[in-house]
Amino acid sequence: MLWAASMLSVLLLAPHNGAIAAPTWPASTDELEDLLYINTGYRARGFASPVIPCSKGDAADRNSAAEWIRTAFHDMASANAIQGTGGIDGSLLYELDSSEHAGAAFRNTLTRYAPYFSSRTSLADLIAAGVYSATRSCGGPVIPVRGGRKDASESGPSGQVPDAANAINIFRNQFTRMGFSGTDNTEMIQLVICGHTLGGVHAAEQPLIIDSGKFPNNYAHFDTTVASFDNRNAVEFYSGNTTNPMVFGKAYKADNRGRDSDRRVYGSDNNVTVAAMADPQAFNTMCQTVFQKMIETVPKAVTLTDVITPYDVKPYDTQLTLVNGGATLAFTGEIRVRTSSRSVSKVQLIFKDRTGAVSSNPIDTTLKGTSSGFDDGFSFYGFSASLSAETSISSFNVVVTTSGGSTTFTNNDQGYTINDSVIFQNPQSCADGSGSLTVVAAVRGSTTPSVQIVARVPNEEGAPVPLLSTTTVAMASPTTAGSYTLFSADLSGSSANAAEFGIFAGSASDNYKSISNLATACKPFPSNGPSPSSTPAASSTPVSSSISASSSSPMSSVSSTRTPSSSSSPSSTPVSSSAPSSTPIPLDYQGCFTDPTGTRAIAPGELKDDEMTIEKCAAFCNPYKFFGLEYGRECYCGNVQRASSVSASASECNMPCKGDKSQICGAGKRLSLYKTVGWSPPVNPAVDGYDYFGCYSDDGSTRTLSGGTTQSSDMTVEKCAATCKGAAFFGLEFGKECHCGSNINEASTPQQEGDCSLLCPGNIKTLCGASQRINIYKNKNPPPTSTPALPAPTGKPSLSGYTYTGCIADTLNPRPLSARMTSSPNTTYTSCATFCSGYPYFGLEYANECYCAWVLPTAYETRPDAECKAPCAGASTQTCGAANRMTVFRNNAAIPVPGNPAIGGYGYKGCYTDNAYSRVLTTTVAASDAMTVERCAGACKGRHYFGTQYGRECYCGDGFVGDTKIVDQGECSMKCGGNGGEFCGAWARLSLYESMDHVDSTASGEVPMDESF
Repeated sequence: MLWAASMLSVLLLAPHNGAIAAPTWPASTDELEDLLYINTGYRARGFASPVIPCSKGDAADRNSAAEWIRTAFHDMASANAIQGTGGIDGSLLYELDSSEHAGAAFRNTLTRYAPYFSSRTSLADLIAAGVYSATRSCGGPVIPVRGGRKDASESGPSGQVPDAANAINIFRNQFTRMGFSGTDNTEMIQLVICGHTLGGVHAAEQPLIIDSGKFPNNYAHFDTTVASFDNRNAVEFYSGNTTNPMVFGKAYKADNRGRDSDRRVYGSDNNVTVAAMADPQAFNTMCQTVFQKMIETVPKAVTLTDVITPYDVKPYDTQLTLVNGGATLAFTGEIRVRTSSRSVSKVQLIFKDRTGAVSSNPIDTTLKGTSSGFDDGFSFYGFSASLSAETSISSFNVVVTTSGGSTTFTNNDQGYTINDSVIFQNPQSCADGSGSLTVVAAVRGSTTPSVQIVARVPNEEGAPVPLLSTTTVAMASPTTAGSYTLFSADLSGSSANAAEFGIFAGSASDNYKSISNLATACKPFPSNGPSPSSTPAASSTPVSSSISASSSSPMSSVSSTRTPSSSSSPSSTPVSSSAPSSTPIPLDYQGCFTDPTGTRAIAPGELKDDEMTIEKCAAFCNPYKFFGLEYGRECYCGNVQRASSVSASASECNMPCKGDKSQICGAGKRLSLYKTVGWSPPVNPAVDGYDYFGCYSDDGSTRTLSGGTTQSSDMTVEKCAATCKGAAFFGLEFGKECHCGSNINEASTPQQEGDCSLLCPGNIKTLCGASQRINIYKNKNPPPTSTPALPAPTGKPSLSGYTYTGCIADTLNPRPLSARMTSSPNTTYTSCATFCSGYPYFGLEYANECYCAWVLPTAYETRPDAECKAPCAGASTQTCGAANRMTVFRNNAAIPVPGNPAIGGYGYKGCYTDNAYSRVLTTTVAASDAMTVERCAGACKGRHYFGTQYGRECYCGDGFVGDTKIVDQGECSMKCGGNGGEFCGAWARLSLYESMDHVDSTASGEVPMDESF
């Protein structure tokens, strides 16, 4: 192994044995727990995405999982167990230019970690978490992770890194210094073998070990399973058939003076350890132990937490908001339940008021989404309740109901505590995107609060992870609202770069709030009544503070029209746009945009090259609508720009392209964005005998379609259809995969169409899903079910508590019931009613499909009951629609239906179509899980139109750019993330509002629409 250096000191903790106590919420490691255990689905942050699947890398000669593990060793390697210095402390960040860390692996890895670095998660903890994610993704053991590591502020000592040419006694001394000893240095052998189960050696970085040109991509693997965490490295060495370049590299010499370090290390105890590691179970156990010891080698002043395990129940975003003139508290949030070993039917909160009395009215929840990690699944349940400000809330327990009964989770008998003495007032707070920030808080008591803002500021030149700068500002003069006092602070400067902020008053706080979740305009504090002209919450005398950070002089952005230029440095002069073939490529420059934390602005295409130019990126991304350049050497492609990627100042894109210093290639987290001229969008093509069914999730462990799988490097939709030979469903995933099935797994859920964005390799004008996303097609004439046909119904379908509405035709696009859908081989009336609990309507189709809806379309086709004749998959005595026929029921209970609220100065126009590839309204507001119609209206103030979409997105415009038309209101069926009582469109559907200031008073109240309507 080619290792490297670190700094500070060492505490070696023994591997965790025995039972692990359940965590108590909140904990200092809550952020880290999210990154470790949620990989995909709802609220997934994407930390492990670069190592999923295990074969993934930044280039053909890169394996990210191997790089993550070796990054941890390089950060730890200068540890001195005797002196208590060195260890996992993030000092590698300041050592990237050292020859001991040759190659791109370490900078690439730290760049991947940078978006997750915050006041709650140190870089050192992220490095440790990376070992867990990389090992587990590749099929290796679970590496226990503790938190609490502290980051160094400078580089560690140099010259202490094991070198491949060292004699074996030097290796022994170095690993003993780090704290890895054991009899005959067995821990040294184990750590090197475990570290070399993935990846290999690059000729460019280690020319003394392998020759350039002798291996594919100049990359020699350690073993024959380069992307699998297994014992092949040990087995192949012990059996004598290894091709490991560090056993038999070009510099191998019999006198041990060559760079065959693995040969000398592995055999240093006469092959005793390597022979033991030929057993797969022993290999996993040993690797688990030494990897845990490696990441727990930390400065002696650091005390690590208990091992981080996933919560069974974990609250998210629990928030009190003072409303109604101070008489009422709105209580909102979400509850995450681990579903790995339980099937949840209901989740409720039982709370205590401020005096400790238990409320007799539980708070109900609704399912918001599901997610999964390497070993666990989770469901999220949202809640919203109105509480008296006088009695308030002090804590709650969570009751989870399953088929086996109810379990009450008490947070280790402490309850899930809620602080009501300091309350962040989100509606009255705002950030306008230019750096101005207004924060309002409600305080119960006499303490004057302060706002603490943590901003991300650039690190020293070239360091890929920023620094954190904390500023504290006292809040302004108070005003009274019931038993609370309202305070405010207005801040200006660089607060737009803030990572988070919080309000503190004495020992109480309401912390970890994100500026990105704030509206661009503040709402006045509502009085006790419906009047819109309430007294503002904040004092009229604001507190100002300048929050700024120095930065280098900005360089000009690239012109959208390019002509040749001989300039050798960035300037306002247009530069050359010639492609490698010398044929000019027309460029349509869109501007400088942010690249959001946790996910790329555009995906899935990706290229990194130290010779990057605009033309090289344009040629690579030719099949896609957008391409963008970032960090001087990175190129990204995609057909959809994420709503969370917003326009930035042109000066923020200021890094020269590595391959042409006269061009600009974005900056850190800043994307120079272009549109491909002449691009036409890929499609889900028509297939004879099938209807396109939608983009669905597929977590890989339980396939969405389980009837058979094939792969092809030239996959097309037509090839997959032919392969599945008339199956009820077929689907395409990850570009080259084809799956068949008789039903859709009930764990799979519909996703936004933009998630299925990979192009089919056999026809790049068509779509073939994405990673864990599958484009599904449904057979128009499905194979006959094996269940005997039912006799003609003698009566109408019935279910207690519901009214049978009738048999209706399913027009597929759009569906008559479109709010939610599942498919299961156990479908019955009761199972579908349970799945659609909280919706006024549910419908059953094709024997095993279940659909939910808030409203039925105003015009739907009723069919004779006899056409809905398919026996339900889970109950042959019930009928569940048929092909393109749906058996529909209405809930007899009075279920409140979300609406389209009145917005001052605007009128609601209806539900309109949109196109993810060509937006109708071209101004994009940052997406937010707290989106409301009012929030979108505030962000789009003064614009002719605004519309909400997909529950969390907001768009504005003064006219329509693309084609659009009004459709049935039922197609805008998603609730707003920030207010479950409002509709916020759906996928490719806008809940559209129009300014009344533009309405012709002589007309009938309607504005003449564009010709595109």
